[in-house]
Amino acid sequence: MEVLGHCGRAFTSPQGLALHRRVRHGEHAPEFQYVDGATCPACLKYLWTSNRLAMHLAYAPRHGGVNACFAKLPKAGFVGTHHSQVAPVGFGAAIRMDSIQVEGPLPSFRAQYDIALEKVL
Repeated sequence: MEVLGHCGRAFTSPQGLALHRRVRHGEHAPEFQYVDGATCPACLKYLWTSNRLAMHLAYAPRHGGVNACFAKLPKAGFVGTHHSQVAPVGFGAAIRMDSIQVEGPLPSFRAQYDIALEKVL
């Protein structure tokens, strides 16, 4: 099975195409813009590394539907600056560690449309 990129190159897997797009064309996955460290801005779970956070935001639920965390962020107009975080020294197996719930109130994300409407009214 060959997968064609928009530049005409053919790849044997979707992963190869995604890697080519990132390296050669600077295109990232949709969740890339929301990865700011290792804490999910929507549910406040600390996931140890920025790669785990990206997987958390990219996860598609088995029952179908949407990823609740990913859906909240663009709807609320969340803007993050991509920041990569690696596992702390001595936590090489952190990829297998459970996430930790961060203390603090959950952010009350509101749709940008509602905020703009309030300003007008």
